[in-house]
Amino acid sequence: MAATAPIATKEVRFQSLFENSPELILYQDESGTILDANPAFLALMEQSKQQVLHRNYHDFLPPDVQEVFREKLRQAFTTGNPCASTCLPPKAPAGPGIGTW
Repeated sequence: MAATAPIATKEVRFQSLFENSPELILYQDESGTILDANPAFLALMEQSKQQVLHRNYHDFLPPDVQEVFREKLRQAFTTGNPCASTCLPPKAPAGPGIGTW
């Protein structure tokens, strides 16, 4: 029973991070079907969780980038590296001390 306490604590912390992060976070399957979306994503899309769940992520992307993200998602599931699907190189800073992403 004591071994489950650290797991429960990690789950609470993960849920808090998921719910409170200003970053867009999606939990999706290999085909791109959205299984969960955090409030930041929902706010940007101006849709409720019910309107987003079970839709394909590509429904929210412009057609010209859908294939790129499809390939990145495939790489993430193939390599086990979730960053392969979402991490893009940062842009150069826009000015002294100011960066854009």
